Amino acid sequence: MLCPKIILFGNLPPPLKPCPEMKILITNFWTQTNNGDAAILSSTLVFLLNLWPKADINFVSMHKDSYTTPELQTNPTPTLHFLQSPPKNSTAIKYLEFLYNLFSSMVWIFFYRTAGIEPNVILKKNMRQVAKAYLESDIIMPIGGGYLTATKGLKSTIFYLTLFYPIFLGTALKKRVVLLWQSIGPFGSSFQKKVAGFILKKVELIFAREKYTISMLKTLGIPSEKIIDSGDIAFYFHPQTKELMKSELQNLGVDFGRPLAGVTARHWFSKGSNDESRYIKSLVEAIKYLESKNYQIILLPQVTSIYDNLNDRNFLEKIKKDFKDSPSVFLPEKEYNHFEYKGIYENLDFLIGTRMHSNIFALSGLVPVLAIAYEYKTLGIMNDLGLSEFVIDINNLTGEWIEQGIQKIENNRSVYLETLQNNLKNYLAKLDLSRQIMKELV
Repeated sequence: MLCPKIILFGNLPPPLKPCPEMKILITNFWTQTNNGDAAILSSTLVFLLNLWPKADINFVSMHKDSYTTPELQTNPTPTLHFLQSPPKNSTAIKYLEFLYNLFSSMVWIFFYRTAGIEPNVILKKNMRQVAKAYLESDIIMPIGGGYLTATKGLKSTIFYLTLFYPIFLGTALKKRVVLLWQSIGPFGSSFQKKVAGFILKKVELIFAREKYTISMLKTLGIPSEKIIDSGDIAFYFHPQTKELMKSELQNLGVDFGRPLAGVTARHWFSKGSNDESRYIKSLVEAIKYLESKNYQIILLPQVTSIYDNLNDRNFLEKIKKDFKDSPSVFLPEKEYNHFEYKGIYENLDFLIGTRMHSNIFALSGLVPVLAIAYEYKTLGIMNDLGLSEFVIDINNLTGEWIEQGIQKIENNRSVYLETLQNNLKNYLAKLDLSRQIMKELV
């Protein structure tokens, strides 16, 4: 058995050595084209390998294109559930594949638990590998994120079940399951809440990254001793790429003699709806205001996934068309990875951020943020950092609010940064505490 080693960004990988200590299976990883998810994975690997340098770490990922991380010399186990299907396949085919995987694995679990038999013939090839990975692991760790949420409707409920399924599989096999750095909820129905409560009561620990999640878990009946107030592991992500990306930005035409603001945005509302138009209009008005104050503005597609209509570039192009002749508004053509994006955010004067991890990339680099919250995970983290006046629900967003926020930052930048630094110390202390708690797991 080979032991993975930490690899620093830009360095050659060290040799592998035979030295397993414990077997960890990370589940629910999404895709490397979501740079927030990729940063969570990078930070998680460094965190875990600092705790257990001899750990043998494997993955069960949600997509075939999942990240082969430079921090770890291994590849993800082939994908779980219906997302084994390529994106060109219809949603119906993906759901049917998931339902087959669900049914066949339930039968497999029944025979394994009652008779010690592994009827692998009923499992699809990728699920046989998944089952093997689960059985060989000492502990199952669903990766941090905000994916355990749902809205009303059958489609959302089925998709929600696919995300809870890797957790259920671990508990059904009587494995130790520890949820890492989660935002959980909101939910769209009482059925969804019941499913969440039923499964989460069976896990060993849940590391919650903000107070809204802690409140939700208590509402679901999760015992307080299983809930750890821990913060978001992405605040530990510091690849030291600021100077590298400053040169990249200069090559794009950015003039560092002028201020530079960043904008992240995403598809959220129904296409063509009044809400989507209001959202776009608010951002366009904010950019025009920044232009009038001699700012340069860079539009940053934090997520470029081919799955689930999550390509931010497509959405940002709707905004860029209002500035197609402006030399002050940039939309880079190059696709950057999470290491590079972190360096870009650290070169900004401030960020107007809808993507939560774009906000974390900036805040952890002491760059002020005006945050637009599409789920309560963003509200919770900004509140924890004492920055509640600089976050707004996306449903209430206006260009005027952004303009007023920019003025507040410009007039009180030192106060903003002092508040951020003071509260960031306390926030990081929660992550340090989670390190101690996790170390005691073994």
